[in-house]
Amino acid sequence: MNDIKPVLLNSKLFHNLLPDELDQLLATENIILKTYKKNQFIVYAGEKITSIGLVISGHVLVTKENVLGERIIMSALSKGHLFGEIGAFSDKEVWPATVIAQDEVCICFINKAIFFVGCVNNCKSHRKIIFNMLNIISNKAMLLSRKVEYLSFKSVRSKIAAFLLDEYKKTKSLTLSLTINRNELADFLNVTRPSLSRELAHMKMDNLIDYHKYTIKILDLEALSLL
Repeated sequence: MNDIKPVLLNSKLFHNLLPDELDQLLATENIILKTYKKNQFIVYAGEKITSIGLVISGHVLVTKENVLGERIIMSALSKGHLFGEIGAFSDKEVWPATVIAQDEVCICFINKAIFFVGCVNNCKSHRKIIFNMLNIISNKAMLLSRKVEYLSFKSVRSKIAAFLLDEYKKTKSLTLSLTINRNELADFLNVTRPSLSRELAHMKMDNLIDYHKYTIKILDLEALSLL
């Protein structure tokens, strides 16, 4: 467990915890580690949920299927990110989405009971992670609301622009290193792959952006903001 402590301490769930406080939590039986290979399913939507996942290494995709059986990418997660926190505290108590490994990943599963039971001493570490979890769920609700906004945009260009602007706001950098490929980005924006590729090429010709593989550079931030 000592190898994962830096990742845990830098995650939002364990924000503001001291190393000794984290050791108290790791000493319980509520935290286990599992590894997965590329393209391996980590959890399936609809399965009973008893824990939440935290990515220690690698990248995962959180996906759902619509009524037509088409895959929709809800989010792409990397080291330090959580998944399952919404379903863990719902009445249904099932995984709300399917999680797939994009490459070799290590996942730390945290039993949801740790947030309900706490400890007999009512220690600071438990109070801190409960507060952090409330903050995470609130931010996730805001993110899902933004996802709905993506779907409301009528043109492919406006969806791409909104996505790139959100990434810029998060990183404060005009050069964006995406963690998802072109197919996955198309699924996330709910557009076809050919439509996405065609519009990206048009935006490049219009000197709005430049791109190479997983990197997109914003060339005209002001014009992008007006789309």
